[in-house]
Amino acid sequence: PTLGAVGVELSRLPQLFRFIRRFDRCAVVAGKEWLRKASEVEGALIPGLTIKAFDLHQEAEASAWLEHG
Repeated sequence: PTLGAVGVELSRLPQLFRFIRRFDRCAVVAGKEWLRKASEVEGALIPGLTIKAFDLHQEAEASAWLEHG
């Protein structure tokens, strides 16, 4: 990403944090391993939010994890 794009995303952080506080977990379903890893790292950086990543064939597991932990 360009420096300008990073700046735009950083300017949205306060709004993002207000929105995220409504949730305690997030499931990311993605076919790319790097995206799943990046999502879980991001989850470690956001207080009060657990992000767990799943592969594309694990959609049912992701849904169950969201509903039941």
